[in-house]
Amino acid sequence: MSSHMTDPKDENTQAPESLAPHQKVEGGWKAFIFNTFLLSLILEAGLTLIGNIATGMVKTLLVFPQGLAGFCTGTFALLAILLIGSYRRLPWRPFAPALCIFIWQGCMYLPLQAYIDWKTVETLGAVAELSAGAWTLLRLQRMIGNRRPWLTPEAVADCPFSIFRTIIATSIQLFALTPLFLVYLFTSLQLLVSRTSNGFLMFNLTGVFTESRTYEKEGHEVLLLPTVHIGASSFYDELLQTLPADDAAILTEGVTDRKKLMKAKLDYSGVADAVGLTAQPSLAEKRKQAAVKFYDADISDFSSETISVLNGIGRAIEAASNSDTAGAIEALSDLKEPDTATLIRDILDTRNSRVLAGIEAEMPHFKTIAVPWGAAHMPGIEMGLLKMKMHLTNQRRVKVFGWNELSFFPRP
Repeated sequence: MSSHMTDPKDENTQAPESLAPHQKVEGGWKAFIFNTFLLSLILEAGLTLIGNIATGMVKTLLVFPQGLAGFCTGTFALLAILLIGSYRRLPWRPFAPALCIFIWQGCMYLPLQAYIDWKTVETLGAVAELSAGAWTLLRLQRMIGNRRPWLTPEAVADCPFSIFRTIIATSIQLFALTPLFLVYLFTSLQLLVSRTSNGFLMFNLTGVFTESRTYEKEGHEVLLLPTVHIGASSFYDELLQTLPADDAAILTEGVTDRKKLMKAKLDYSGVADAVGLTAQPSLAEKRKQAAVKFYDADISDFSSETISVLNGIGRAIEAASNSDTAGAIEALSDLKEPDTATLIRDILDTRNSRVLAGIEAEMPHFKTIAVPWGAAHMPGIEMGLLKMKMHLTNQRRVKVFGWNELSFFPRP
């Protein structure tokens, strides 16, 4: 009789595979959520690494599956975190590094871009994700004792739902983590904008600001007047008053299109009207006493890739101006992922070098040269002025608009 008895201790440590084939195991959907998160994480990281070294058609073909994998990773990571907060005894520890790295990576993308280029940030994040994914697979295989390295339904079968844990976890997420994340997001964006614009563009809790700077050399001065495409009318009025009138030249910004390569105009007036602001006017035309000089580029100077991107953005702006949200989304979705280096070279470097050449050419003829150009151009132009041995003599902050001036915010 004793030969038919079993030790209760042996039953508790029995491998999951010993369950009868016809026995229904609860919890398969929980295992599916954790496994899908892990698979999506590894897939996204792999596609990111391949995409960062791929070129041409291969890089274009990877955009959609990489985006889909990223969406699935984020969705199932959120579901996994909700499960951890609601169910007791879930074997979540093997997934903790992967979940933490995914959340950390998402949080670090914004501030890191202020110091490291985007491709490097992506590559570091992908390597971290792959490492965490491989570590999780090894831990699962050792913990469950299964030949297949993933979470089995049997491993999460005896994990009861806890209403108390759910209430606590939800309260922490809503009243602690969410406000902290919003503060983190706001401060990270502040750092990113200020760092990448070298302080020429910034924002705080009251609104958006630019910083005008004056550089001098041997009795001549250059006014760097950063502008934005959309702002309050008071911003452009104040900027206009800053423009010199006597013994001065204004190097106006504005890319020409002599060969009619742009099929859609970059007209921001519709978008500005929608948010209760004003599109940037032609400041040089309003200050007719000063000499207006043109040293900007022509669209034909850009690569075909950059022209295609500008046309796509133009179509999206036109659709948004006509309240065609679907059309704007479609126009943006049709854009092929551009080469960042090519865009920077065409839109910033090429044009900056031309305006710097204009400053050198006009400086002997005028006491003051004003450069009312976009804020994104200012760091490069400022660097050029420093190479000319010019020195900073004045700085002035100008308010572009206040958050309360936007039409979708309630007015006092």
